[in-house]
Amino acid sequence: MTRKRIQFLVSLLVTGFFLYLAFRPVPLKALWNTLRQIHFVWILPFLAITVVSMYCRTVRWKYLLEPVVNVPPHKLFPPLIICFGLNGLLPGRVGEFARAWLVARDHKVKFSSAFATVLVERIADGIGLLTLFVIILATVPLEGEVKVPWGDKTWTLTAEMLRSLTDRLLVACVVLLAGTILMLWGPFRRLVQAGIGRVPFLPGKIKEGIYHFIETFVQGFHSLRSPRIIFWVAFHTATVWLTVGWSLMIMANGFSDVSRMTLLQGMAVAIIICIAITIPAAPGYWGLYEVGCIFALMVLDLTPNTPDGYATALGFSLMIHAFQMVCTIGPALFFMWRRHVGLSEFTKADQQ
Repeated sequence: MTRKRIQFLVSLLVTGFFLYLAFRPVPLKALWNTLRQIHFVWILPFLAITVVSMYCRTVRWKYLLEPVVNVPPHKLFPPLIICFGLNGLLPGRVGEFARAWLVARDHKVKFSSAFATVLVERIADGIGLLTLFVIILATVPLEGEVKVPWGDKTWTLTAEMLRSLTDRLLVACVVLLAGTILMLWGPFRRLVQAGIGRVPFLPGKIKEGIYHFIETFVQGFHSLRSPRIIFWVAFHTATVWLTVGWSLMIMANGFSDVSRMTLLQGMAVAIIICIAITIPAAPGYWGLYEVGCIFALMVLDLTPNTPDGYATALGFSLMIHAFQMVCTIGPALFFMWRRHVGLSEFTKADQQ
């Protein structure tokens, strides 16, 4: 069995486990009653704002790509949607490779240079997400808790646990950023590469792969040498999370029990979900997404820790998750058809 198949099987097990956790406390009848009472009129504005959020990501990516190639945002929108659509369909976040491959193919630039900007974008997302969440924690009260029965025991997840995890992730991001800045300094980078070269028993092929990754990584940060680009990347990172939080707040109006969600609470829910789906899982992040959303709604005290509250939280998570998938997978398949590219080409990109 190949390594990729093993990783996929493990991700399926993780997904199955978290789906079980999400559905276990909820009677199916209560979930059905929740879904029947949804005001579906709010789905259209939810989808519209989700598309706006995606376009904000496109504008941010345009700035990161400027030192490599100058591409208007509307030409980057299809590759970005294809990226998110493929991440919902295939394991291993193949979409990240796919959009870099499309930019490299369409605009005649090196794949490594395009992919480096994707790496930088993910770091910007992580730092921006956690920074915003620290600010939100100082302004939005987290008082609820989630109790998950397991056999004769009960697991209790509290807001304090979330704060502790967030503090650790923020420290990790700061350390990563500091290490990245040091890596941009030539003498330090050469010192690291020399140290890797002296590691015994490490095959030459792996060493070459590490060297290549370091150089690709550094290429991506060339864009951040401009204060103007740094400003716009930070601005659009904040805009991305504001629009995501806004979309959840809009969708909450379709659920009478969650309709009091504020913009800051919507951002907090989105950020907690993103923290949850960092765990490797099967395509689409099913299970992890739902558990993260349920936990967020309960620690924010938007739904009570009761069977009906669980049903509302699960129904809300399933609806926003499903329609976010529809909003990306459908257009992604359309753009792939228009560009005459298939999944096999993106799989090859994953192997570059």
